[in-house]
Amino acid sequence: MTQWHVTYPGLEILSADMTACCGVTPGVCHVIALRKEEESLDGGRLTFWEDGSQKLVFHDCAIARMLTTKTILGGIRLSVDILDRRWKWRYSGVSGKFNVRDSYGEIIEETKKTYKEVLEYLLDELGEKDYQITIPSIPEYLPPIDWEYARADLELSKLVEFIGCVIQLGTDNVVHINIIGDGPVYPLDDSVVLPIYDFTPQNYPEHIEVVCGPTVYQRDIVLEAVGFDRFGELLPLNELSYASLIDGSWNTLYIPGSTGLYPFGGLATKLHGYEDECIEHIYRMYRIKTFQDSSLDLTADDSVEKITDILPLLDKLPTLNDLAHGSVPGGPLPYVSGTWLDPFTGYSIEAKFYRRFHLNVERGLVIFDEYMFNKNADGQFTEADLELTVAFHARPDQTSGRYRLSREYTTTHGKSGSGSAVLNHDDIYVIDIGTTTNEDDVAPLLTELYDAYQKIYEGVPQGAARWVGIVFYPEAGNIHQWRWVVNQLGCYTYGGKNMEIPVAAPLKFERRVREIASRELPQC
Repeated sequence: MTQWHVTYPGLEILSADMTACCGVTPGVCHVIALRKEEESLDGGRLTFWEDGSQKLVFHDCAIARMLTTKTILGGIRLSVDILDRRWKWRYSGVSGKFNVRDSYGEIIEETKKTYKEVLEYLLDELGEKDYQITIPSIPEYLPPIDWEYARADLELSKLVEFIGCVIQLGTDNVVHINIIGDGPVYPLDDSVVLPIYDFTPQNYPEHIEVVCGPTVYQRDIVLEAVGFDRFGELLPLNELSYASLIDGSWNTLYIPGSTGLYPFGGLATKLHGYEDECIEHIYRMYRIKTFQDSSLDLTADDSVEKITDILPLLDKLPTLNDLAHGSVPGGPLPYVSGTWLDPFTGYSIEAKFYRRFHLNVERGLVIFDEYMFNKNADGQFTEADLELTVAFHARPDQTSGRYRLSREYTTTHGKSGSGSAVLNHDDIYVIDIGTTTNEDDVAPLLTELYDAYQKIYEGVPQGAARWVGIVFYPEAGNIHQWRWVVNQLGCYTYGGKNMEIPVAAPLKFERRVREIASRELPQC
């Protein structure tokens, strides 16, 4: 008759229940044991034996919990939880910056890493020397990475999940990353007790929506001269409360006796305390008003309700390349152009403004170090005709989200009317520079990412079985959980394809919640 038992340093194990799970959270072996006082608990080698031969060996394990329990007859037993070596992963920090783009939108060569190379980097940081990686082909997507003392295990989990893969610690002591649902049919032989019953889940979404980061628009925006009213409100010049103190309007603001062409000489006696607001900001401060065509339309289909729906502005202009990855545009600075009066020559200039100005991106203000105005045919001063070339995100109105490119795909096994699972990729975005856009280059990449991610909902059908004895699981993407139980009744292996069953170890979604929470709660 076949005999099975389990060993661990310092323990005489009476029964064991081991669950191996996919992911970065360690598998758990719950054992009932007696303490061997003559042996140290160090060593971390958990071994399953069959007729005196080693069948399964888990290295570098650690005891997470040890409780004392009493038997019915009054004896003392230990209830012990032993973790596989992934317990160490949560203590691996990582810093790194990869796939960084220069001001022209090109990846800096020394920072370039493919998706697979990034995964290898993380596994190296986790101390793993032996691993095998099989992932979908996504040659066009180079993930932008910027880590500062991040949890290496959580970053690995996130990147693997984004491309529809799973992480396994194999019975061969090797870490495997495989595509969900892929893999051979696991062994079914005469030892099977409960056969497989294939089942296709009904709780899959009808669609998967892949969503880009907010679209980056670049437009020429008409500016209007504004000033601060007495209570700090920004208003066009003719709406300022102290405009009535001036004879005529702002257009006839030239005061005889003023020096040079500046329009504000001698105003102090007229404005009676308003001189600070007036002299400091009038004709030096301009605000965004409309797009160049005097409308609020971005495209034939998209528009904004108010010009403030594009705030805050971006402090860099985008660079248009075939695939726009990165968190923010990294090109040249916004600039001002238009027509204004040169105070040094007295002539009107129509050009790009090359001298210094300050851009307040939160309020859409352009503040010049000098007065910017025109002079009409009657010799009256008027505000300069200026445009700001700037980049921004936009939303239809103040209560809506920002415009983004998205693509919706229908899943094979989704339930009709169930809605969409959303895959956000803020690191990919459309750049729209008026008549030029990279949408046709970005859209195929979304399909590529969908093809990888949809494996999460394509790993069907599901099935489970139970065998007598110790049965190895194949290191494959359709194996999400395996369990071995050794006790006085014998030994059984529980397994299945494309599914997990509730046992002592938490399910995958429970592990993911815990993993995400541990970013803020270290004890999670």
